Amino acid sequence: MQSRSAQFFHDHVLVKEPGTQKPTPWHQDIPYYFVDGSQTVSFWIPIDPVKEATLRLIAGSHKWEKMVLPVRWLNDSNFYADDGDYLPVPDPDNDPSMKVLEWEMEPGDAIL
Repeated sequence: MQSRSAQFFHDHVLVKEPGTQKPTPWHQDIPYYFVDGSQTVSFWIPIDPVKEATLRLIAGSHKWEKMVLPVRWLNDSNFYADDGDYLPVPDPDNDPSMKVLEWEMEPGDAIL
């Protein structure tokens, strides 16, 4: 971030029970945070071993010119009006040009 200091914005816990059938929609965290700028970082740190249903990332998505339009996870409706400021939600599983990254993780491992 090229900064001498950092500010803690918030923490939260998301629980995904074993056997959950509904996948988490493809998204980027920043549009949900209601902050401007690109000098933010999210940490994903599991407290249980994650062997299946791992966090999946699209390689290079942090460099996209626009953020992905955020959706409500309950019903996949748009979180904001689609006024052209956002990219549509991607479908990397059906787009061979996108490389999906994922790893098994142990408690205390972290993805930034």
